[in-house]
Amino acid sequence: MKFSIDYFPTYHPDIKSAQAYYNESLDLAALCDDLGYDSLKIVEHHFHAYGGLCPSAPVFLSAAAMRTRRMKIITGCVLPVFNHPVRLAEELALLDVLSNGRLEVGIARAFLPHEFHMFNVSMEESRARFEEGITALKMLWTREGATFEGKFHKFYDVHLLPRPVQTPHPPIWIAAVLTPESFIWTGQQGYKLMCVPYLGDFHELAEKLDLYRKAYLDAGHPPDQMEIMMVFHLYLAESSKAAKEECQPYIDRYIEVFLESAKWWTGRTSANYPQYYLLSGLDNMPAPFTSTLPALWPRGSGAFSWSVSFAPPLDESDYLILSDVDNDESATIHAYD
Repeated sequence: MKFSIDYFPTYHPDIKSAQAYYNESLDLAALCDDLGYDSLKIVEHHFHAYGGLCPSAPVFLSAAAMRTRRMKIITGCVLPVFNHPVRLAEELALLDVLSNGRLEVGIARAFLPHEFHMFNVSMEESRARFEEGITALKMLWTREGATFEGKFHKFYDVHLLPRPVQTPHPPIWIAAVLTPESFIWTGQQGYKLMCVPYLGDFHELAEKLDLYRKAYLDAGHPPDQMEIMMVFHLYLAESSKAAKEECQPYIDRYIEVFLESAKWWTGRTSANYPQYYLLSGLDNMPAPFTSTLPALWPRGSGAFSWSVSFAPPLDESDYLILSDVDNDESATIHAYD
């Protein structure tokens, strides 16, 4: 079992400045590197408090790479639908170099209508752009004089510099949430899987995880390289009761910001996102507490990614960090100030 720190800022700028958030996040990255965490990752979103404080995962992770020594650094995720593959391949290759080969690349389709609107990209093209983008990235990382003619992007005789440290390329993770086809496709391609359990029905998600595992193994990929990462919010206190009570205002703020972004689905449907229109009708969502873990605990090789500082309080002065990540039976609490 692996443990990761996940940065997904979900608050309005009047709560805390971006400068303060990133200074704290980099300090926290250095601490978690010393404490034995396996990886850290950060989101890419745009134009709204739901993750929009980080429009570029590679920029933040470049800074984090300078503050850490051994942790994997993961894009969680980059969005090919809004980025030219040549530029994205360059930036990620450089990040792999700066981190001395510690990069793992998480990739997603994007799902928020306002982002597609602002970038003037059709949601009906999202899956095709996503799959084409991954194909182009892998070609650019592995071939000299790469030439590609896709539906959305074309490039000719590209000699990418720098080349990634890892060969043939950094490991790839795919984010999947609601669409069963995404879980199946990810398994067929042999990619690692990221998912957010609390955005849907937990038992349905368990079934989708089985779809991923079956597709992965049926395609003949090495079983020991199959990994599933789940993202949960983390708040530690002296007891479960105290943690739930103290954390509730921050969870409420997270849910409020998420529901704001979900309203962009009002009056919209998309064949690429067959269930997502339901998000616009939500007036609440389940609190992501640990009671959900037994049904979703990854079988085999798995990872938990703890979302921290997701909705920081006005006067936040410390974090509670799981410090004994090698002993989940008797985890201790470490105060970071």
